[in-house]
Amino acid sequence: MRWERRPPEDIGPEQLLRRFSSRIQQLSERARAAVRLAVPEALEHVKPNRGYFGYRLVHQFAFIEPLQDYVRVGFSFGALLEDPAGLFLAEPSRAVRYVRLEKPADARRVELATLLQLAAAVRPPKRPLRGRVQLQAGVQRPRRSRSP
Repeated sequence: MRWERRPPEDIGPEQLLRRFSSRIQQLSERARAAVRLAVPEALEHVKPNRGYFGYRLVHQFAFIEPLQDYVRVGFSFGALLEDPAGLFLAEPSRAVRYVRLEKPADARRVELATLLQLAAAVRPPKRPLRGRVQLQAGVQRPRRSRSP
């Protein structure tokens, strides 16, 4: 029997939110609406196995993660964002930072919309190549000799 990759399921937001209480569903919908208002060109994708909604333009800039007691709005490159209103709960040294939404009014805050717009405008830093040898300028690698 040959193994084949299963096609990705077309799962909608309803299937993901079905696991949560009506309060968390309402908070999640408000958070999703806040993202749509702040960054209307963002594409939403549902990650059912990870339990969140991701938002991307060129790269994923934000996510909404419904939890049992609250909803987390996370920012993939949150360490690069300024937070004058003090909404972030994680330390500034953390790459991924998030805002905690506990009531519907939290999703309507102007500061949250500003953070979403700033996150969408951030370009992620270039990552170094992984698993490859980095060559330094001026240093040549020894050539392999070919054996006949």
